Amino acid sequence: MKEFVLFFRLKNPQPIAATPDLLHARTAWLAALQAQNSLVDSGHTLAAFPAKIVTAVGTSTDLITVGAECLSGYLVIRAIAVEEAVVLAQSNPIFSLGGSIEVREIAQRPSSSQKPLDS
Repeated sequence: MKEFVLFFRLKNPQPIAATPDLLHARTAWLAALQAQNSLVDSGHTLAAFPAKIVTAVGTSTDLITVGAECLSGYLVIRAIAVEEAVVLAQSNPIFSLGGSIEVREIAQRPSSSQKPLDS
């Protein structure tokens, strides 16, 4: 099994009013992941502000967006392949808010007994 980070993105960086229906849907989705032994880390919701982007030349308060969406949270799941991770992500209630989910596999680092990649 591989691990994948689900990055949640929303168009509006402002906090969302969590309705009872939305909370119930998210709780049910997390419970389903847990029942399938797919939930590794339930992650966190991320505040849009204050935020800083740090580069070699300084810092900025401009949010990094993909299209018109900004990062709003993440969690980690376990799946056989990215296709299965996508299927698990597809029932998340973020879509009812106009959001999207980026699915990324967590790269495996070489163990200490293996030669480092940059050598």
